[in-house]
Amino acid sequence: MSLISSLLLGDSPLSASTDVLQYSADGQISVVTRSAIYIVTPDFRASSSRNGTSPQGNHLGWFKTAIHDFGIIKAWSDNSAEWSTLSLATVENVWQAASWSPSGLNRLGGCLLASLTNNLQLAIWAPVKNPSTGEWTRVADITEYQVASYGEGDEIVQQDLLKCQSCSIAWSGPCYEGVTPAANKYYSLLAVGARSGDVSFFCWDLAIDAARYCFKFKVADAWIIRLAWSRWEPVDDNGRPSHFGTSSIEY
Repeated sequence: MSLISSLLLGDSPLSASTDVLQYSADGQISVVTRSAIYIVTPDFRASSSRNGTSPQGNHLGWFKTAIHDFGIIKAWSDNSAEWSTLSLATVENVWQAASWSPSGLNRLGGCLLASLTNNLQLAIWAPVKNPSTGEWTRVADITEYQVASYGEGDEIVQQDLLKCQSCSIAWSGPCYEGVTPAANKYYSLLAVGARSGDVSFFCWDLAIDAARYCFKFKVADAWIIRLAWSRWEPVDDNGRPSHFGTSSIEY
C-alpha cells in the first residue's frame, strides 16, 4: 500500500479520534476541526492532465469547502442558573462531531450533514449549489427547535433543558434499499444523545424540507456520548428492524 495523496488543513480536531472523519454516500469526506468542518471531495483527475501534460504515477487531487459559521452561541444560563445546565463552551466554542445522512435528502439530491459543537448545539447543513466547492448553509437548528418545543425563556424547566443539550449524533442508513426518500417519510433517522440521558430521533421531511421530531426514550441518568446504528434488515413485508447502541458517562 502506498500513499497517493495528502491534504493539509492547518487545524486540529477537538480530540484525537477517527470519529472526526466521516465518509458520505456521495463520496465526500467531512473532517471536523476546532474552527471548521471541512468537506473534501476526491478529484480523480490527475492535476497534471489539466495543464496539458501527461500524469506521472498515481495522483489524487481534492476539492474543498468548509463550514465555519457557529451561528448564535446558545447561552444556556439565560434559561437556567443551575450548574448542571452550563457548558464549557463559554471559554471557547469549537466543532465536536459531524454525521452524514443517506443520499437523496438535500435539494440537490445528495446528503445532509448534521453538526455538533462543544456548546451542545446541533444543526443540519446542505449545499446551496455546488457541494464540492460551494457554500453549505444551515437548513435546520435542532437545538432551537427542541428548546421552543418545551417553552421559551423562563418557562423551560431544568430537566427539559438538559434534553435539548446534545452530546452525540448518528444518522442511520436508509431504511428501505431501492426506495427513494420521497416515497417513505421515515427513510432515515437521525439519533441525538442528550445530556439528560435521553435519545431523540428525527427524520427529514422532503415535502417541507425540514426536520421532524419522531420520538425519544430514556437510556440512562448520564450523558449519552456515543451512538451507533446497524444496517436495517427486512424481516417481513412491513418490518425492518435495526440494532442501535449507546454509550453513556456520568459527569
